[in-house]
Amino acid sequence: MPRENRRRGKRKKNDIQEDLDEKEPVKLKEPEDEGQPSWIETGHLNETSDPDAPFGLCDPDIKAYFRSVENQLKEWQDLGVEKENVSEEDSNLERRMFFSAALTEMQGKECMLATDPDCAVILERMIYSMDDLARRIFMNNLIGSVVELAKHRFGSHVLETLFELGASTVSRETQGILPTAQALPQFANQPTMSKLVAQFCKEITPTSPALVNEQFASHVLQRLITLLVPSLDFLREKKSFRSKRSAGYKSKQGSLKSVFEAAPDLPDATRKTPPEFLSLAKEILNCIKEKFSASEIRALAADQVACPTLRV
Repeated sequence: MPRENRRRGKRKKNDIQEDLDEKEPVKLKEPEDEGQPSWIETGHLNETSDPDAPFGLCDPDIKAYFRSVENQLKEWQDLGVEKENVSEEDSNLERRMFFSAALTEMQGKECMLATDPDCAVILERMIYSMDDLARRIFMNNLIGSVVELAKHRFGSHVLETLFELGASTVSRETQGILPTAQALPQFANQPTMSKLVAQFCKEITPTSPALVNEQFASHVLQRLITLLVPSLDFLREKKSFRSKRSAGYKSKQGSLKSVFEAAPDLPDATRKTPPEFLSLAKEILNCIKEKFSASEIRALAADQVACPTLRV
């Protein structure tokens, strides 16, 4: 029969079903295992996270609690230390109990609070009222997240304040002045501020070349170097380490000082540091010098962000 006169017959439903059954199910292509450890796979989840909240979003109830803490600290900072009709120890007792509860609530949430636009400045206010031991505990809980905090818009401000006030803690430790609570068993193994600063340097040094012209981290790097070498702090008289926007925002927060009666901080010129701090500063400097050529250094010197860091 000629081909054009042929008619194709209809297939039966049973035949169609048999053809479908014979076809192999389509398998989704699974990612190839390249022998990488499991933690690398979980790290991909961070790529889709919010860069403004790298440690997670702060719960509204937690925010509300720390706002109440800030309001109380502001009130006490405006009042100063009460000395009328009550002894100084008694007046500080209520404040210390309140502040201790706030510190307990903060534990485990330091990085999340430091990168929150509302809570970061509250942490800065709290650092002013922390004693040396509390600052060390707070700083110890930031280990492992220093670089990410330094690059963050709000986390960088918290680190700057911590380095600025931690300089006095380092000076007291160098002179053998330790908190009385250090003798308690639960704090016996708490690292000193000097050791914590050295740990921070180990995290920052490998990435220091990239931080030189980083918008936020460059200010943290400047503050860290002047913490290591107090003689460089005279540069602060010429220009603040904080950006103009940061300094303006901080000035709007009112008085930032301790709510407890504390000894005045020593002038920068008389601050003491351990001998190894100078070596840590040199390691950062050498890492930067090895990364950049002479022409690149000249280009960075003309950069608005990198120039102040190179000056330090």
